[in-house]
Amino acid sequence: WSTSRTATTATYTNGQSVKNLTTSGTVNLYAVWARNNYYVDVNNYLDGGANDSAIPYGLSFSVKVDGVVKGTGLTDFYYGDIPYNSKVEVYDIKIGSGYSYSSYTVSPSGYEQSGSGKSHIIVTTPAQQININLYFVTNSYTLTVNPNGGTWNGSSSSQNFTQNYNTTKAIANPVRYGYYFDRWALSGSGSISGTTFTFGAGNTTRTAQWIETWAVNYTKPSGSGTASSPYQVDSASDLAYFAYKTQILGEQCFDHIVLTKDIDLAGYDWMPIGTGRNVVSGVQPYFRGTFDGQGHTISNLNINVEGYQELNEYGLFGLIDVDAVLKNFTILSGEVNGSAKVGGAVGWLWSASVENVINYANINGSSYVGGIVGNYHSLEDDFVRECQNYGTITGTNYTAGIVGGGDDSSGMQNIVDCVNYGTIKGASFTGGIVGNIVKVKMSGCVNYGSISGQDRVGGIAGRVNNNSVVFELVNYGDVTGWTHVAGILGGAAYADSATSCFNLGNIKGESHIGGVIGYVYDGITLTNSANFGNITGTNVDVGGLIGLVESSSAGAVIRNNGSEGSLVGTGATNVGTLIGRAFGTNVIENNYANMSSTTQSIIGAGTINGAYIYILDVNGTTYKRYHGDVSNFVWVNGSDCPIPQEFSWAGEHLAQVTTTDLANAGFTSI
Repeated sequence: WSTSRTATTATYTNGQSVKNLTTSGTVNLYAVWARNNYYVDVNNYLDGGANDSAIPYGLSFSVKVDGVVKGTGLTDFYYGDIPYNSKVEVYDIKIGSGYSYSSYTVSPSGYEQSGSGKSHIIVTTPAQQININLYFVTNSYTLTVNPNGGTWNGSSSSQNFTQNYNTTKAIANPVRYGYYFDRWALSGSGSISGTTFTFGAGNTTRTAQWIETWAVNYTKPSGSGTASSPYQVDSASDLAYFAYKTQILGEQCFDHIVLTKDIDLAGYDWMPIGTGRNVVSGVQPYFRGTFDGQGHTISNLNINVEGYQELNEYGLFGLIDVDAVLKNFTILSGEVNGSAKVGGAVGWLWSASVENVINYANINGSSYVGGIVGNYHSLEDDFVRECQNYGTITGTNYTAGIVGGGDDSSGMQNIVDCVNYGTIKGASFTGGIVGNIVKVKMSGCVNYGSISGQDRVGGIAGRVNNNSVVFELVNYGDVTGWTHVAGILGGAAYADSATSCFNLGNIKGESHIGGVIGYVYDGITLTNSANFGNITGTNVDVGGLIGLVESSSAGAVIRNNGSEGSLVGTGATNVGTLIGRAFGTNVIENNYANMSSTTQSIIGAGTINGAYIYILDVNGTTYKRYHGDVSNFVWVNGSDCPIPQEFSWAGEHLAQVTTTDLANAGFTSI
C-alpha cells in the first residue's frame, strides 16, 4: 500500500499498522501492483518430429523483450523472467541449405500484436507461459543415375530417385561388356564415398564413365582350332579373341590353342577366357578345349575386380570345364584382383587339368584364392601337376600358393609335384599348396614360402579331409597362425592318410599347434613322418608332431614318426614333445620325440589306449613300455623309423638313453 496515488513503491506492506492517524485527519491508501513473470518458450520442430528433437543445420534466431535484445544467433530460447503484458519479438529467423522454414504457431493463441508475421513474430505475454513454435522441413532433391551405355540396376536407361537432403543411397557400380567402370562423374550437389551417395542441397546427376578394354581390340588367330590344326596365338589381341568369344558372344569354347610367341597383355584389363555365368540365356560359355603355352610366357596379366562386377571367376581363364587342359606356360607378371574363385591360371577348375604352369603374378581375393587355381572340383581323375607359384597370394578364406580350395567332389582331386615359393597371407584355411580340400590325393609337393593365417594354417595345407591321401610332402617355410597350425597340415579329418611328410619350418601359434599336423579329428593314419622345425605354442595343445588328436567314431593311427625340433610351450597347457593332447581310441606306437629332459611329457594330456612304444638302446637291445608309463621319458625309435637318409637323425640321440634310464622309467627288455 502507498499514501501516494502515483507511487510505484509501497509505504505499507501487508499486515503493517498505518501511522499518523488523528481524530480529525484522513489517510488515503492506494494499492501498488507488480506484474508477475512468466516463461516464454521458442521451440523448433523438424519434419513433424518432437520439440527440439533435431535442430536443423544452420538454424538461428534473435529475441527482444520490451525492446531489449535477449539474444542473437540462438537455436533455443526458454526464459522465465518476462513480466506479464511484455512485448516479445522473435526475428532474424535463418536456416541452412537443405532445409526450409515453413510456418509458425503461437500457443495460447490471441496474443499476437499487429504487424506480427512469419519472419518477425510479435506477441504480448499473457498471464501464463506462451510458446512460439517454429516449423521446419527437410528439402528433397532428385538424383539421376545415368549408366551411359552400360547397365545399372537392371536397366540401361537413366533412373531418378528423390530423397531428403543429407540422406544416403547405395549406388552399386554399373557394368558394360567390353569396358570397365572407371568412376561416376557428378553434376550438381551431393557426395560419393565408395558406393554410397549422400544427397546434397540440390538435384544431382551421376554419369558412368567407362574405359574401353580389349573388346574392341581382338583378332581371330590363324588355324582352325582342331587338335590337328590348333589356333596359333602370337599376340595379345589373338589371345583376347577367346575371351571375346566366351565373355561377350557367350559361346562355349572347345578350341585347341597354342602359343607361338611370348604374350604381353600390357594395356588390357583382362577379362578371363570362359565363365560359369549365363552370358546368353541358358548358356554357360566355359572353356573346354586345350591350351598349350609351349613354354612361352604371358606378362602383365591384370584384372581389376571393380571394373568387372559381373564376373564369377578371375584368372587368365575363368572356368575350364570337363577334360579341358592348360599346360606349359608361365605367367610372368601382373596382379589379379577378384572376389571368389581367383587364380593365376584359372579361377574355377571343374574336372579339368592344369600341368606345368608357373605363376609370378600377385593374386588377391576373398575366398578360393590360389596362385594357380582358385577353386578345384573333380568328377574323375583330373589333376594339378608340376605347377609352381612365386607370387604373393592374399585372401580371406581358402588361400594357398597352388590351389585355393577344393569342394566336395565326387572324384578324387589330384595335386602332384607342385611347389610354392610365394608368401601366402590368409585368415581361415591357409596353406602353401592348398587352403582346404575334400578328398584329395596329394604327393611330391614342397613349400618354401612364408605362410600366415588365423585358423587352420599349414605349410602344405590348411586342412584336408574325407579320405584324403597325402604323402611325400615337405615344408621349409615358417608358418604362423592362431589355432590349428602346423608344418604340413593345419587340420585333418575323417579317415585321412599321411605318409612321409616332413616339416623343417618354424611353427608359431596359440592352440592346437603341431610340427606335422595341428588338429586330427575322427581318424588319420600318420606314418613315417617327422618334424625338424621349432614349435612354439602359447595357449593349449602344443605337440612336436601333432597338437591335438580327437577321436570319436574313428581312432587315429600314429606310427613310426618322430619330432626332432625344439618345443616351446611357455604358458600353454597340454604340451607334449610328441602330441599335445590325445583322447579317444587311438593307436600311437613306435614313435620318436627329442626331449630336453626326462621330466618332459611325451603326451601333454590323454592316453594312448593300450598301444606300446618301442625303445632301442645303444647296445641294440630292444625294450618296450605300455601306455601307463608314457608321461616321463623320451621316446626313441632310432633306425626302426624308416625316414629317408637326408632327413635321418642317424641315431645321435640314442647315446642319451642308458639301460639304467630305461629300467628306472619302467621299461622291460624283450
